[in-house]
Amino acid sequence: MSAPEDKGQNVMQRIRAMPLAEAMRLARSTDQQERVALERLHGKLAWEALLRNPSLTAPEVARIGGMGTLPAPLMDLILANPSWLSNEQVRRALLANPVLRGQGVTTVLRYLSKSELELCIKQTAYPYGVRMTAKRMLGQK
Repeated sequence: MSAPEDKGQNVMQRIRAMPLAEAMRLARSTDQQERVALERLHGKLAWEALLRNPSLTAPEVARIGGMGTLPAPLMDLILANPSWLSNEQVRRALLANPVLRGQGVTTVLRYLSKSELELCIKQTAYPYGVRMTAKRMLGQK
């Protein structure tokens, strides 16, 4: 095993051995490897704490935002952050998530250019409601 893999295993083992409350404090960490390990080990228990970390990267937000079991309050937390919504990877994950509905769909679609909206209509990976909202935003029937 190489050194980075060893370090990753050590982080996973260390977090696995921690009491849950102590592990949740790692959500505020600036170390991405610790945050990723925390999310992998504790899943949805860690999402809120992670989403409140200003050091969270766009790929980490996209991973959480794409989860079909993401609770509405956490979805709202993502939707309230313009810097995350300005990231294409985050927008794609959110639009493909069946949990995103109503005003949330409109909020994300507002960050798309006209050409991106046109593409969105054709993307079958997006739920029907997302495609129809994009169509309405373009003024198509």
